Amino acid sequence: MLVVALRAIPRGRYAAVLLVLLGLVILRSFIGAHVLGTWCLEDAPVAIGMIFLALSYRGMPLSLISYSLIFCSIASTRPARTGPTLGCLTMSGGGRSPAWPSTPNSG
Repeated sequence: MLVVALRAIPRGRYAAVLLVLLGLVILRSFIGAHVLGTWCLEDAPVAIGMIFLALSYRGMPLSLISYSLIFCSIASTRPARTGPTLGCLTMSGGGRSPAWPSTPNSG
């Protein structure tokens, strides 16, 4: 169902919507930033990556699912101090499933 729904959306419009959503996530992280220098260092790689994706969009477009996964990856790594983001879903339990038993350090 998701694949059928994604195919119905024009590629340019979908990328633009994700870019706007990502802009809102970055703006929200800026509003909650305690140290502006640290915020700039955290978001500089995101800005460089977005510029690269924008410049390579016509010559090397990615699939819609690729853009979705990139968006989820970037949005989930926003600092936790800014409130709940996708990181709450993807990184709960230390990045692994709570069903996995924790192994003691050997040494």
